[in-house]
Amino acid sequence: MKRFSNRSILYLHGYSSSSQGEKAQLLRKECPQNRLLIPDLPLDPQECMHLSEDMLRTASNNTIIIGASLGGFYALYLAAKFKKDCLLINPVLHPSAEAKKLLSLEENQEKKKVILNAANIYLAFESSLRSLKVPKNCFVALAERDQTIDPKIASEYFEHAHIQFYSDDHAMLASFTNILNDFEEFLDDKF
Repeated sequence: MKRFSNRSILYLHGYSSSSQGEKAQLLRKECPQNRLLIPDLPLDPQECMHLSEDMLRTASNNTIIIGASLGGFYALYLAAKFKKDCLLINPVLHPSAEAKKLLSLEENQEKKKVILNAANIYLAFESSLRSLKVPKNCFVALAERDQTIDPKIASEYFEHAHIQFYSDDHAMLASFTNILNDFEEFLDDKF
């Protein structure tokens, strides 16, 4: 199979990752013929969304969005808004709640302010997402041994998407190539 028929791919990493993270590197290795858009996402959710939307506007019309963890939340939002095919890998469902968990652990007052602001912005994005439909070509990869995202709750949330479980942990590094293969097969079956 030729990976995604040379489509552009926007990859959105998770909270503690970057454009040089392990999944981003694996994506570069697995999809060398594709135009890859892999930004370093800012911590501020509004800046992150503006950057991602700008990248989508300059990309080809048939761009695929892939997001992992927090990037999975952003990917879902963008795919729903712009009606794009998407692959969500252990997506965070409620980033405002996750930010509040971080808030309780943080001792630095400046970082607390940033996290609190982010939690409030996430609430607005979550509210907007409820008015959007899950894209019809949405593939959700969930890890059976995920300690961060509850795969059972996530599978219930994505009842209208294609869900596949993998015997892996939250990072999904061992399953990443299989996930790409399964996503590619899923898209091929749709056309």
